[in-house]
Amino acid sequence: MAISQKETLLAIQISQYIQDYFDNNKIYNTVKTSEIYEVLYKKGIENWDKNSASKFREFLKKLASNSALDLIPQCRPEMSGKSMTWYFESTPGKTIKARKLVPLNKPVES
Repeated sequence: MAISQKETLLAIQISQYIQDYFDNNKIYNTVKTSEIYEVLYKKGIENWDKNSASKFREFLKKLASNSALDLIPQCRPEMSGKSMTWYFESTPGKTIKARKLVPLNKPVES
């Protein structure tokens, strides 16, 4: 199943929050999903609850299966056995800025 425009914008927003977290906390090493999910939960992303990191992982899997994981350039998946482990690293300059996007059904104004 392809990702929707809403999911695309959500991925971009997540990417911005992740990069802000790295920049504001001067983190230069790899961070695990649980730590990143805590940041996203505190920001009020979607309606995921505090213990629903599995929804975040499912979202990452959906992006990956649709070749859209580049919307969150900080994310680096690694296969470990039969499961996927997600790691996050700072990628300054690679984060897409959502304010530059326009809805697909509206014309771009000059």
